[in-house]
Amino acid sequence: MPNVVLAAFSARRILVMNILSPLVIASLVSGLAMLAVFLPWVLAPARARAWLARFPRSLWPGRILAAVDVVWFAGYVLDASLPWVDVNRWAVFLGAPLLLVVIVVLVDDLLAVRAFGALLLLAAQPLLDAAFPHASAWRLVLTTFAYVLVAVGCVLVWSPYLFRQVIVERLAGPRLARRMGVVGVGVGAFLVALGLGVYPWL
Repeated sequence: MPNVVLAAFSARRILVMNILSPLVIASLVSGLAMLAVFLPWVLAPARARAWLARFPRSLWPGRILAAVDVVWFAGYVLDASLPWVDVNRWAVFLGAPLLLVVIVVLVDDLLAVRAFGALLLLAAQPLLDAAFPHASAWRLVLTTFAYVLVAVGCVLVWSPYLFRQVIVERLAGPRLARRMGVVGVGVGAFLVALGLGVYPWL
């Protein structure tokens, strides 16, 4: 009996520790983000499409996203253990705001879409880092999702006009927009389910 209790306690402790693992957190955050983005497409496709059509020319959302990108990228540089950066960390703290000013001034055309694409590129790295240590084939779900983010991010950064073309032309009807929303919600729900029911046991 004591052995059974000890085994149950150990299994519970391992499960609690795994729930806080980077893989679980990455899957849950990714899934919840997908739900937040695509659920409005299902509930109110016409309003969601109208907002997305205005998004590429939105001034402050673009600037805020660009600021998040710059801060995130600066954090990567500071954590990269580069000899020159370790000696001249002040250059990163000084260069980050200057880079943001340059981006806002010189790359203001469709900045919101470009900054969102850059955010997807930056977000892929933590997902890959979280999935890499695990040998289970289930990790490939999160890895594939990360590479999809990279592909979409590259397209948005280099060809931001495609964003408006897809929203305005390809998703012209609310029925098609709702279908796309259902697909996105399905992916988000699947990632949340993996984070709650599969990844804690790996």
